[in-house]
Amino acid sequence: MFEISSLDPYMSNLAFCTAGKESSDIERHSSSVPAPPFPQIYQVGPDLVWISMGSLMRMAMYMGLHQDPNNFGHMTVKDKEIRRRLWYTILEFNVQAALDSGISPMIQESDYNTQPPYNVSDDDVENAVQEDFIPKNSTTILLPSLLAKSLPLRLGVARIINSLQEETSYDHILVIGNELAAICRNLTAAVDTNPSMSDAYPTIQFAQNYCSHLLRRFSLCLHFRYAIKAKKNAPYSHSQKVCLEAALDLAALLEDRLYSRLLVTGGGMFRDIITRGALLIFLELAPDPEIETSNSAKRRSHARQSVLLEDARRVVQYAEDRMRHGETNVKGYEFLRMMLVQAEGRFSGLLTDGDLPKSLNDGLDTCHEIL
Repeated sequence: MFEISSLDPYMSNLAFCTAGKESSDIERHSSSVPAPPFPQIYQVGPDLVWISMGSLMRMAMYMGLHQDPNNFGHMTVKDKEIRRRLWYTILEFNVQAALDSGISPMIQESDYNTQPPYNVSDDDVENAVQEDFIPKNSTTILLPSLLAKSLPLRLGVARIINSLQEETSYDHILVIGNELAAICRNLTAAVDTNPSMSDAYPTIQFAQNYCSHLLRRFSLCLHFRYAIKAKKNAPYSHSQKVCLEAALDLAALLEDRLYSRLLVTGGGMFRDIITRGALLIFLELAPDPEIETSNSAKRRSHARQSVLLEDARRVVQYAEDRMRHGETNVKGYEFLRMMLVQAEGRFSGLLTDGDLPKSLNDGLDTCHEIL
Protein backbone atom coordinates (compact mmCIF):
# COMPACT_ATOMS: atom_id res chain seq x y z
CA MET A 1 0.00 0.00 0.00
CA PHE A 2 0.93 3.63 0.10
CA GLU A 3 2.18 3.91 3.65
CA ILE A 4 4.82 2.22 5.75
CA SER A 5 2.25 0.76 8.12
CA SER A 6 0.93 -1.24 5.17
CA LEU A 7 4.34 -2.44 4.00
CA ASP A 8 5.69 -4.76 6.67
CA PRO A 9 8.89 -5.67 4.75
CA TYR A 10 9.88 -2.00 4.64
CA MET A 11 9.38 -1.49 8.36
CA SER A 12 12.34 -3.69 9.23
CA ASN A 13 14.56 -1.77 6.80
CA LEU A 14 13.55 1.57 8.27
CA ALA A 15 14.01 0.28 11.80
CA PHE A 16 17.53 -0.84 10.87
CA CYS A 17 18.48 2.76 10.07
CA THR A 18 16.75 4.21 13.10
CA ALA A 19 17.70 1.68 15.74
CA GLY A 20 16.78 2.46 19.30
CA LYS A 21 13.74 4.05 20.85
CA GLU A 22 12.80 5.81 17.61
CA SER A 23 12.13 2.52 15.80
CA SER A 24 9.29 1.67 18.16
CA ASP A 25 7.88 5.16 17.65
CA ILE A 26 7.79 4.52 13.92
CA GLU A 27 5.67 1.43 14.35
CA ARG A 28 3.17 3.35 16.46
CA HIS A 29 2.96 6.53 14.41
CA SER A 30 3.94 5.59 10.85
CA SER A 31 0.53 5.98 9.23
CA SER A 32 1.57 9.32 7.72
CA VAL A 33 4.99 8.22 6.46
CA PRO A 34 5.30 7.20 2.79
CA ALA A 35 7.46 4.14 2.30
CA PRO A 36 11.14 4.92 1.55
CA PRO A 37 12.80 3.17 -1.40
CA PHE A 38 14.28 0.40 0.72
CA PRO A 39 17.12 -0.67 -1.65
CA GLN A 40 18.66 2.79 -1.23
CA ILE A 41 18.63 2.38 2.53
CA TYR A 42 21.25 -0.34 2.07
CA GLN A 43 23.20 1.78 -0.46
CA VAL A 44 22.26 -0.45 -3.39
CA GLY A 45 23.52 1.18 -6.60
CA PRO A 46 21.02 3.22 -8.64
CA ASP A 47 21.56 1.00 -11.69
CA LEU A 48 20.47 -2.11 -9.79
CA VAL A 49 17.55 -0.26 -8.23
CA TRP A 50 16.38 0.91 -11.66
CA ILE A 51 16.56 -2.65 -13.04
CA SER A 52 14.57 -3.95 -10.07
CA MET A 53 11.99 -1.21 -10.51
CA GLY A 54 11.52 -2.36 -14.11
CA SER A 55 10.53 -5.83 -12.95
CA LEU A 56 8.27 -4.40 -10.26
CA MET A 57 6.57 -2.03 -12.70
CA ARG A 58 5.85 -4.77 -15.23
CA MET A 59 4.54 -7.07 -12.54
CA ALA A 60 2.19 -4.32 -11.34
CA MET A 61 0.91 -3.68 -14.85
CA TYR A 62 0.42 -7.41 -15.42
CA MET A 63 -1.76 -7.40 -12.30
CA GLY A 64 -3.75 -4.52 -13.78
CA LEU A 65 -2.80 -1.98 -11.13
CA HIS A 66 -2.30 0.65 -13.85
CA GLN A 67 -6.04 0.53 -14.60
CA ASP A 68 -8.43 2.24 -12.24
CA PRO A 69 -10.37 -0.36 -10.23
CA ASN A 70 -13.66 1.35 -11.15
CA ASN A 71 -13.21 -0.18 -14.60
CA PHE A 72 -13.34 -3.67 -13.14
CA GLY A 73 -16.25 -5.69 -11.85
CA HIS A 74 -17.37 -6.12 -8.28
CA MET A 75 -14.77 -4.82 -5.83
CA THR A 76 -15.10 -3.29 -2.38
CA VAL A 77 -14.06 0.29 -1.71
CA LYS A 78 -11.31 -1.00 0.54
CA ASP A 79 -9.87 -3.24 -2.17
CA LYS A 80 -10.03 -0.38 -4.68
CA GLU A 81 -8.17 1.91 -2.33
CA ILE A 82 -5.53 -0.74 -1.65
CA ARG A 83 -4.88 -1.14 -5.39
CA ARG A 84 -4.62 2.62 -5.89
CA ARG A 85 -2.23 3.08 -2.99
CA LEU A 86 -0.09 0.18 -4.12
CA TRP A 87 0.11 1.56 -7.67
CA TYR A 88 1.11 5.04 -6.56
CA THR A 89 3.73 3.63 -4.21
CA ILE A 90 5.27 1.78 -7.15
CA LEU A 91 5.11 4.94 -9.27
CA GLU A 92 6.95 6.81 -6.52
CA PHE A 93 9.69 4.17 -6.49
CA ASN A 94 9.88 4.40 -10.28
CA VAL A 95 10.29 8.17 -10.51
CA GLN A 96 12.89 8.28 -7.73
CA ALA A 97 14.88 5.45 -9.34
CA ALA A 98 14.75 7.25 -12.69
CA LEU A 99 16.11 10.44 -11.17
CA ASP A 100 18.96 8.58 -9.45
CA SER A 101 19.94 6.44 -12.44
CA GLY A 102 19.81 9.22 -15.03
CA ILE A 103 17.39 7.24 -17.20
CA SER A 104 13.89 8.28 -18.21
CA PRO A 105 10.99 6.81 -16.22
CA MET A 106 9.59 3.55 -17.52
CA ILE A 107 6.07 4.95 -17.71
CA GLN A 108 4.30 8.19 -18.51
CA GLU A 109 0.94 9.62 -17.52
CA SER A 110 -0.82 8.33 -20.63
CA ASP A 111 0.12 4.74 -19.76
CA TYR A 112 -2.21 4.48 -16.77
CA ASN A 113 -5.61 5.76 -15.66
CA THR A 114 -5.57 4.77 -12.00
CA GLN A 115 -6.92 7.66 -9.95
CA PRO A 116 -4.96 8.96 -6.95
CA PRO A 117 -5.88 7.46 -3.58
CA TYR A 118 -8.46 9.19 -1.45
CA ASN A 119 -7.19 11.89 0.86
CA VAL A 120 -8.24 9.87 3.90
CA SER A 121 -6.56 8.03 6.74
CA ASP A 122 -6.07 4.28 6.98
CA ASP A 123 -8.83 4.04 9.60
CA ASP A 124 -11.38 5.52 7.19
CA VAL A 125 -10.38 2.99 4.55
CA GLU A 126 -10.67 0.12 7.02
CA ASN A 127 -14.20 1.26 7.88
CA ALA A 128 -15.27 1.36 4.23
CA VAL A 129 -17.10 -1.95 4.27
CA GLN A 130 -20.17 -1.04 2.22
CA GLU A 131 -19.89 -1.40 -1.53
CA ASP A 132 -21.31 2.05 -2.23
CA PHE A 133 -19.46 3.81 0.56
CA ILE A 134 -17.11 6.56 -0.62
CA PRO A 135 -14.68 7.86 2.01
CA LYS A 136 -14.99 11.59 2.53
CA ASN A 137 -11.79 13.40 1.69
CA SER A 138 -10.11 15.06 4.61
CA THR A 139 -10.32 18.84 4.85
CA THR A 140 -6.54 18.89 5.28
CA ILE A 141 -3.98 17.62 2.79
CA LEU A 142 -2.37 14.35 3.84
CA LEU A 143 1.24 13.92 2.78
CA PRO A 144 0.73 10.71 0.73
CA SER A 145 -2.12 12.36 -1.17
CA LEU A 146 0.03 15.39 -1.98
CA LEU A 147 2.82 13.16 -3.29
CA ALA A 148 0.41 11.12 -5.40
CA LYS A 149 -1.14 14.17 -7.06
CA SER A 150 2.31 15.55 -7.89
CA LEU A 151 3.51 12.34 -9.55
CA PRO A 152 2.46 13.20 -13.15
CA LEU A 153 4.43 16.44 -12.92
CA ARG A 154 7.48 14.77 -11.39
CA LEU A 155 7.40 12.01 -14.01
CA GLY A 156 7.56 14.73 -16.65
CA VAL A 157 10.39 16.50 -14.83
CA ALA A 158 12.42 13.29 -14.62
CA ARG A 159 11.85 12.72 -18.34
CA ILE A 160 13.08 16.25 -19.16
CA ILE A 161 16.14 15.97 -16.93
CA ASN A 162 17.21 12.61 -18.38
CA SER A 163 16.20 13.20 -21.99
CA LEU A 164 18.80 12.45 -24.66
CA GLN A 165 16.93 14.45 -27.28
CA GLU A 166 16.90 18.20 -27.89
CA GLU A 167 17.27 20.26 -24.74
CA THR A 168 14.09 21.78 -23.34
CA SER A 169 13.81 25.56 -23.60
CA TYR A 170 14.61 27.52 -20.47
CA ASP A 171 11.20 29.18 -20.56
CA HIS A 172 9.59 25.75 -20.25
CA ILE A 173 11.96 24.91 -17.40
CA LEU A 174 10.77 28.02 -15.57
CA VAL A 175 7.12 27.06 -16.06
CA ILE A 176 7.65 23.55 -14.73
CA GLY A 177 9.82 24.88 -11.93
CA ASN A 178 7.02 27.19 -10.83
CA GLU A 179 4.62 24.24 -10.72
CA LEU A 180 7.08 22.33 -8.54
CA ALA A 181 7.44 25.36 -6.29
CA ALA A 182 3.66 25.50 -5.90
CA ILE A 183 3.63 21.86 -4.76
CA CYS A 184 6.35 22.58 -2.22
CA ARG A 185 4.30 25.51 -0.93
CA ASN A 186 1.31 23.19 -0.59
CA LEU A 187 3.46 20.87 1.50
CA THR A 188 4.47 23.72 3.77
CA ALA A 189 0.87 24.90 4.04
CA ALA A 190 -0.32 21.38 4.83
CA VAL A 191 2.15 21.13 7.69
CA ASP A 192 1.38 24.60 9.03
CA THR A 193 -2.41 24.26 8.96
CA ASN A 194 -2.83 20.64 10.06
CA PRO A 195 -2.72 20.23 13.86
CA SER A 196 -2.18 16.47 13.46
CA MET A 197 1.17 17.18 11.77
CA SER A 198 2.73 18.73 14.83
CA ASP A 199 6.22 17.59 15.71
CA ALA A 200 5.10 16.00 18.98
CA TYR A 201 6.36 12.65 17.69
CA PRO A 202 9.71 12.18 15.95
CA THR A 203 8.07 10.15 13.20
CA ILE A 204 5.71 12.98 12.29
CA GLN A 205 8.72 15.21 11.69
CA PHE A 206 10.34 12.30 9.83
CA ALA A 207 7.35 12.12 7.47
CA GLN A 208 7.46 15.84 6.76
CA ASN A 209 11.20 15.77 6.08
CA TYR A 210 10.94 12.72 3.85
CA CYS A 211 8.20 14.31 1.72
CA SER A 212 10.15 17.56 1.57
CA HIS A 213 13.20 15.62 0.38
CA LEU A 214 11.21 13.79 -2.31
CA LEU A 215 9.82 17.03 -3.72
CA ARG A 216 12.69 19.48 -3.39
CA ARG A 217 15.26 17.21 -4.98
CA PHE A 218 13.32 17.55 -8.24
CA SER A 219 13.66 21.34 -8.13
CA LEU A 220 17.37 20.95 -7.42
CA CYS A 221 17.93 18.55 -10.32
CA LEU A 222 15.73 20.49 -12.75
CA HIS A 223 17.57 23.79 -12.28
CA PHE A 224 21.05 22.43 -11.53
CA ARG A 225 22.51 22.59 -15.05
CA TYR A 226 21.48 26.23 -15.32
CA ALA A 227 22.41 27.24 -11.78
CA ILE A 228 26.08 26.36 -12.25
CA LYS A 229 26.17 28.70 -15.27
CA ALA A 230 24.44 31.61 -13.55
CA LYS A 231 27.57 33.57 -12.61
CA LYS A 232 28.49 33.92 -16.27
CA ASN A 233 24.95 33.90 -17.66
CA ALA A 234 22.67 36.32 -15.83
CA PRO A 235 19.34 34.96 -17.20
CA TYR A 236 19.99 31.78 -15.21
CA SER A 237 20.18 33.63 -11.88
CA HIS A 238 16.69 32.44 -10.98
CA SER A 239 17.84 28.82 -11.25
CA GLN A 240 20.78 29.56 -8.98
CA LYS A 241 18.41 30.99 -6.37
CA VAL A 242 16.03 28.02 -6.62
CA CYS A 243 18.86 25.50 -6.37
CA LEU A 244 20.46 27.25 -3.42
CA GLU A 245 17.17 27.28 -1.50
CA ALA A 246 16.64 23.60 -2.29
CA ALA A 247 20.20 22.78 -1.23
CA LEU A 248 19.76 24.62 2.07
CA ASP A 249 16.45 22.84 2.65
CA LEU A 250 18.18 19.50 2.12
CA ALA A 251 21.03 20.47 4.43
CA ALA A 252 18.47 21.44 7.07
CA LEU A 253 17.26 17.83 7.09
CA LEU A 254 20.42 16.98 9.02
CA GLU A 255 18.94 18.78 12.02
CA ASP A 256 16.38 16.01 12.43
CA ARG A 257 18.08 13.38 14.58
CA LEU A 258 15.88 10.59 13.23
CA TYR A 259 16.01 11.49 9.53
CA SER A 260 19.73 12.24 9.67
CA ARG A 261 20.33 8.57 10.51
CA LEU A 262 18.85 7.69 7.14
CA LEU A 263 20.89 10.37 5.39
CA VAL A 264 24.22 9.13 6.72
CA THR A 265 23.55 5.44 6.01
CA GLY A 266 21.48 5.45 2.81
CA GLY A 267 22.48 5.62 -0.83
CA GLY A 268 20.85 7.05 -3.94
CA MET A 269 18.64 10.01 -3.10
CA PHE A 270 20.04 10.15 0.42
CA ARG A 271 23.35 11.38 -1.03
CA ASP A 272 21.77 14.45 -2.67
CA ILE A 273 23.33 16.77 -0.12
CA ILE A 274 26.84 15.76 -1.21
CA THR A 275 26.35 15.24 -4.93
CA ARG A 276 24.50 18.46 -5.75
CA GLY A 277 23.52 20.45 -2.69
CA ALA A 278 27.05 21.09 -1.42
CA LEU A 279 28.23 22.39 -4.79
CA LEU A 280 25.51 25.05 -4.82
CA ILE A 281 26.36 26.17 -1.29
CA PHE A 282 30.06 26.52 -2.07
CA LEU A 283 29.28 28.17 -5.40
CA GLU A 284 27.35 30.84 -3.51
CA LEU A 285 30.34 31.31 -1.20
CA ALA A 286 32.67 31.89 -4.16
CA PRO A 287 33.16 35.62 -4.86
CA ASP A 288 32.50 37.14 -8.25
CA PRO A 289 35.50 39.42 -8.99
CA GLU A 290 33.68 41.15 -11.85
CA ILE A 291 31.00 42.62 -9.59
CA GLU A 292 31.84 45.90 -7.90
CA THR A 293 30.08 46.39 -4.57
CA SER A 294 29.90 49.18 -2.03
CA ASN A 295 31.08 48.81 1.54
CA SER A 296 27.51 48.39 2.79
CA ALA A 297 26.88 45.69 0.19
CA LYS A 298 30.06 43.93 1.27
CA ARG A 299 28.89 43.98 4.88
CA ARG A 300 25.56 42.44 3.90
CA SER A 301 27.35 39.82 1.83
CA HIS A 302 29.68 39.09 4.75
CA ALA A 303 26.72 38.50 7.07
CA ARG A 304 25.04 36.22 4.55
CA GLN A 305 28.21 34.23 3.96
CA SER A 306 28.62 33.75 7.70
CA VAL A 307 25.32 31.85 7.74
CA LEU A 308 26.20 29.88 4.60
CA LEU A 309 29.51 28.84 6.14
CA GLU A 310 27.63 27.16 8.98
CA ASP A 311 25.67 25.14 6.42
CA ALA A 312 28.90 24.32 4.58
CA ARG A 313 30.53 23.05 7.78
CA ARG A 314 27.47 20.93 8.47
CA VAL A 315 27.70 19.37 5.00
CA VAL A 316 31.41 18.55 5.43
CA GLN A 317 30.66 16.95 8.79
CA TYR A 318 27.88 14.99 7.10
CA ALA A 319 30.34 13.66 4.51
CA GLU A 320 32.64 12.54 7.33
CA ASP A 321 29.74 10.92 9.19
CA ARG A 322 28.84 8.94 6.07
CA MET A 323 32.34 7.46 6.01
CA ARG A 324 31.98 6.50 9.65
CA HIS A 325 28.80 4.65 8.66
CA GLY A 326 30.27 2.68 5.77
CA GLU A 327 30.92 5.11 2.90
CA THR A 328 34.22 4.20 1.20
CA ASN A 329 34.49 7.01 -1.36
CA VAL A 330 36.91 9.52 0.18
CA LYS A 331 37.10 11.84 -2.83
CA GLY A 332 33.84 13.58 -2.06
CA TYR A 333 34.86 14.25 1.52
CA GLU A 334 38.29 15.55 0.52
CA PHE A 335 36.82 17.77 -2.17
CA LEU A 336 34.27 19.31 0.19
CA ARG A 337 36.85 19.74 2.93
CA MET A 338 39.20 21.70 0.68
CA MET A 339 36.36 23.88 -0.60
CA LEU A 340 35.44 24.66 3.00
CA VAL A 341 39.02 25.65 3.86
CA GLN A 342 39.12 27.89 0.81
CA ALA A 343 35.77 29.49 1.68
CA GLU A 344 36.77 30.07 5.30
CA GLY A 345 40.09 31.55 4.21
CA ARG A 346 38.41 33.99 1.83
CA PHE A 347 35.88 34.90 4.49
CA SER A 348 38.55 35.71 7.08
CA GLY A 349 41.03 37.11 4.56
CA LEU A 350 43.74 34.81 5.92
CA LEU A 351 43.95 32.20 3.15
CA THR A 352 47.55 31.14 2.43
CA ASP A 353 49.12 28.91 -0.21
CA GLY A 354 49.76 26.19 2.34
CA ASP A 355 46.20 25.90 3.63
CA LEU A 356 44.87 23.64 0.88
CA PRO A 357 47.76 21.11 0.95
CA LYS A 358 47.49 20.99 4.74
CA SER A 359 43.74 20.42 4.50
CA LEU A 360 44.32 17.61 2.00
CA ASN A 361 46.83 15.87 4.26
CA ASP A 362 44.66 16.30 7.35
CA GLY A 363 41.68 14.92 5.45
CA LEU A 364 43.66 11.89 4.31
CA ASP A 365 44.70 11.24 7.90
CA THR A 366 41.04 11.37 8.94
CA CYS A 367 40.05 8.97 6.16
CA HIS A 368 42.87 6.59 7.08
CA GLU A 369 41.75 6.63 10.70
CA ILE A 370 38.13 5.89 9.77
CA LEU A 371 38.72 3.31 7.05
